[in-house]
Amino acid sequence: MRVLIAGATGFVGRNLVPAMLGSGEDVRCLVRTPGAPAARGLAAAGAELVAGDVASRRDLAAPFEAVEVAYFLVHMMGGADGQGSYERTEVASARRFARAARRAGVERVVYLGGLGALPSSPHLRSRHATGRALADEGPPLVYMRAGMAIGAGSESYVLARSAVERLPVVPDNAWLHTESQPIGIRDLVAYLRLAADPEIGRPGEVELGGPDVLSHLDMLDAIARSLGR
Repeated sequence: MRVLIAGATGFVGRNLVPAMLGSGEDVRCLVRTPGAPAARGLAAAGAELVAGDVASRRDLAAPFEAVEVAYFLVHMMGGADGQGSYERTEVASARRFARAARRAGVERVVYLGGLGALPSSPHLRSRHATGRALADEGPPLVYMRAGMAIGAGSESYVLARSAVERLPVVPDNAWLHTESQPIGIRDLVAYLRLAADPEIGRPGEVELGGPDVLSHLDMLDAIARSLGR
């Protein structure tokens, strides 16, 4: 099976690509800069690289050639052209991706969004809006809503550890008391792989979280204890 992964150089993508290759899949990665270190690492693992940008208005037909399943792992944190919100940019990118996938005859799209329903969270609003755009415009969608992914190289873990190491006191705010269900990256990758299997990963929403419900303060405390602080 040939799969296309957009967002392959991110934390989740860097873990998903070798797992898919290891199971015998033909993996193609849509990357903005094939010569970048992260992209070269994917190529060294055996993935095919194709240059492209979902935020660009350029045609995306070529990356989808002969693709059966497409993964949308793109999570933007700012407007691609410096104008407008990242939410609008990401939704527009999702629509272009979904339409190209539909025109190419892709059988399904797998999207990794966020777990939770906080109306005040721009991050979650963007994830949900992106999921709707993919479902409305493209092939059948497996929308996987996951808690924070934890593992070596996780951006969330790196930021949390940096806060623990650098700040003697963390100012109290509502974010510290927000609860989530973090999930290990190995478990998350296993679920993402299963989503490509039509016998298992049926279109619709799937909620993924670990067994523990933790606030961000709980996670900072756990990191501090592990560091002996």
